[in-house]
Order: sequence, then structure tokens, then C-alpha cells
Amino acid sequence: MEEVTKEIEELIQDSQHIVVIQAENPEGARKRYTIEQLDRALKRFDEALKQWGWQNNNNAKRLFLVRQMIARRLDFSNLHSIFTGTYASTKAQNDYEDGEHFLLRPFISTLCPLIEAQINDDQRRIIEILGQSSPAFEPTGKSSEKSLKAMLATAISAINKLNEHWEGGTVRDVLLFAREQELCKFSPRLIIHLEREPRTEEYDDDVHSADKADWLSDAFFGMPTSELRTYADFVQDNTPVSTQHGSKGEEYEDVLVVFDDIEAAWNQYSFTKLLTPRTSGEATDGQRERSRKLAYVCFSRAMVNLRILLFTADPEGALRELIASGLFEQSQVDILP
Repeated sequence: MEEVTKEIEELIQDSQHIVVIQAENPEGARKRYTIEQLDRALKRFDEALKQWGWQNNNNAKRLFLVRQMIARRLDFSNLHSIFTGTYASTKAQNDYEDGEHFLLRPFISTLCPLIEAQINDDQRRIIEILGQSSPAFEPTGKSSEKSLKAMLATAISAINKLNEHWEGGTVRDVLLFAREQELCKFSPRLIIHLEREPRTEEYDDDVHSADKADWLSDAFFGMPTSELRTYADFVQDNTPVSTQHGSKGEEYEDVLVVFDDIEAAWNQYSFTKLLTPRTSGEATDGQRERSRKLAYVCFSRAMVNLRILLFTADPEGALRELIASGLFEQSQVDILP
């Protein structure tokens, strides 16, 4: 513990602050938070931001351990559930997390940027995106003989109709329109799923596991589009939110780290046991080493200000131990009321 404390202590400066928060007992499956508990945890997160005066600090990088909390924070939790649920293979989940899943690629590369440009009334950006991504608007394609004025009129008309589908339709509606208008490139695999009939039988893993992508696609196609733009922004690193693993090698002036052991998947991590072992119990060697490395990564991202939220079953005991261990001065530790 002394080596762990010394290594982390070197990263804790006067401009660092930790808030200790009462953790709830998990009431969901596999000792996880329920949806209601996740929402309450995020509410406590907002209260801590207000306590620091950071509620409007959109430049602060906010580091969460797992994507589930990020998905709820950025309002793409239904999308997250589909791509991490029963119908998602390990590869499908990895592709989703990387923004490379074949179902999502047209939205990330073309459709979400087009909607963003349409909202901002940025006609130049619309033409730029279509010129780069749309077969119908390729400079050497079938529109090559059209004047710029004619192409712009065609593009604006197409994007206005796209927006109508986006606002009132499903993901399938948007994709079918985009394919009809050749607004973006479609992989053969995506075309197959769009053209087949939806699966109507109840999914049975023993029977259908080889075809689970059918059910995944159908669930995705039936969604509204409302969660796609924030998801696309997240995977393209256009939000102030990141996973703690994904922040390695980057530096930010202000950093906020959220440590919650309930969200530390399958007990691989325990930040309460790393930082407050006398209060929370000793970590296993594996927990301690993984938690130490990840805590070091998170703390070293901050160039100026570091803020830490620590959810724990014993806030009073954790506060006393954090001060007694020398990690923090008394003025740097608070309990969120």
C-alpha cells in the first residue's frame, strides 16, 4: 500500500479535490445498479459538479469506467443495450464500442454529419460530405455534368427529406431513404439485412445463436434515430466524456474522474479498496494492480485541475482514511451531503 500511496500521491497537487459519495447497495442483477439507481448516481454526479462550480465547464474531460454510465449520461442507453445485449456477439460489441459496426457505419460517416450540417444550415458542409461519401454526388459520378447550382438544389432537397425521415421515422426508414437516394455507401451485409424479412420468431440462443445478427439488426432498425447523433459524437471524441481506459496518453487542463466499484465490471477493479483499504477492505493482488494502473492513468491526464468522485459504502471512514494516508489534505476532501 505504501508504494501505491506514494505513486498516486505524486500526482495529487493543491489544485486537486475529491468528493466522497454514499454508494447505494446494488439492487439489479449480478449485483449491479438498476436503471433507477444509475439515474440517481448521475444526479449525485451533477450535484458534485455544482459544488465545484463545474456544471458549465464543458471543457473538463469526464472519465467514467464503463460505457453504460456514459450511455445514460449522453442519452444513448437504448442503443447501448441493443449492442451489448442478448443479440450482440463479442465482435459486435467491440465494433459498436469502436464505432465500426456495419449497421452504424453509415450514420457515423455520413448521415449524422449531414443532419448536423442541416441543423446548422451549413450548405457548404452538406456539399462537402456528399462529395466525399455519397455515390450520387461523386464529382466523377452521374452528377458530374450537373452545375454546382443544380447539385446544391438537389442536395438541399434530399437533406430536407432525410430530415423528415430522421424526425418522424425509424432507423430502417432513414436507411431505406438514404439507399434509394444513394446518400452514402452501404456494405453488402447491411443491404442483405435491409432487404430480408424481419425475424418474427422468439429468439432462442440454442437454436438461433449463429443468426443472432438478424435479431440485432431488426432491433436496431426499429429504433427511432434520437440517440444516434450523441453516440456518433462520443465515438468520434466530440464530447467531454470518455472511458478511463480510452483516455490513456491524452492530457487535459481539467479532468473529472468517477470511481464507483459497483460499475467496476466483475470485481476486476476496486478503487475504494485501493484508496481506502482500512475502511473498505484489502483488494486482491489483481484488483490492486489493475486499479492502481488505471488510477494513475486517470490522475495523470490532468494538467491543472483534477476532481475525483469516489462512491463508497462508508463516506465518513473513507474521508478520514484519505486524509490520514497523506493522499489528500483535509481541505481537499469533502463528503457530498
